[in-house]
Amino acid sequence: MDIPIALCLNKAFINPACVVMYSTLKNSNPLTRYKFFLISRDIDDSDLQLINQRLAKFQAVFTCEIKFISDEQYASIPSTLYYSKEACFRVFIPLLLQEYDKLIYLDCDVLVCQDLTQLYQVELQEKAYAACSEKPIYKLVWNPLITNRMKEKYKFFEKMDFDILDDNSHYVNSGVMLINNNYWQNNNYCYRILEFIKQHSCDKNFNCPDQDAINFVNRQDGKNKFLKLNLKFNLFSEFFIEKVDVNNPKFRELLKMLNINIDKNNIFSPVIIHFATNPKPWDKSNKSIFCEDYRKYANEIGWKIDRHSVKRKFNIKKIIKLLTPHGLIVWKNNNFKIR
Repeated sequence: MDIPIALCLNKAFINPACVVMYSTLKNSNPLTRYKFFLISRDIDDSDLQLINQRLAKFQAVFTCEIKFISDEQYASIPSTLYYSKEACFRVFIPLLLQEYDKLIYLDCDVLVCQDLTQLYQVELQEKAYAACSEKPIYKLVWNPLITNRMKEKYKFFEKMDFDILDDNSHYVNSGVMLINNNYWQNNNYCYRILEFIKQHSCDKNFNCPDQDAINFVNRQDGKNKFLKLNLKFNLFSEFFIEKVDVNNPKFRELLKMLNINIDKNNIFSPVIIHFATNPKPWDKSNKSIFCEDYRKYANEIGWKIDRHSVKRKFNIKKIIKLLTPHGLIVWKNNNFKIR
């Protein structure tokens, strides 16, 4: 099976993109082939040569190709208060890769731990995309650990009668998506998403432009126009740090809200881990239990991580902190075990 995967990046994110692709290939079924498409404006053939060198051991099971954002497409992306235009490149994916009925989109700050065939084979039918709800992160940090940016997001959508905390709102994280290309093209998603961003680009509470716009446009199409994925396909690393008290009610609530079922051996295996907030896994200050694996993969491709490996704009405080000496989550061999 050939699985198309799109990533959006500029030169600054070549290293993280390599980790995404390397972890995908390393944890893949031997019969699965991947076609990576890098959506960009500034990476070039020399960058592609470096990527292919780093992934050379898997050369028989993947291809990698650059898809360039045109000057016209770039100019059509509105400037926003918080994010660069690159954050909106994903809205052009269905136009750049029209030969595919569906494809997987991955942010450059994820780590793939299992073969992605199980994600790609999800039946979309007439849905715009399949993605994971972001409700758990908002519910868990709403009180008392909510950040200012989350308050802003809630206020922004509240004005539009869109309660992101409501059980039926299904606000999703766009960092991992299975995209229905035909649906996006037939329903003019690219234009509608960019128009929404343009209308709200100066709103100080509009802090995730591409993701917010994707969610709102999908909501305009009516209920049940997206497919909700199990959170194992987009597990936020922020929920799992080095030490947690497994008997702590807050931690038990966390597991319940994440819909995580731990087997009799206390093992749960995510498919994709998402380092969605700062600090990122290439920052030494990140204490997520998954960082050891991330940095191991980085080392295997020749990326030496230091404190300033990738420049970023924001430095957001941790949203979940359950440090305690009474319990330990151990991450090993692509699953974690509570003991």
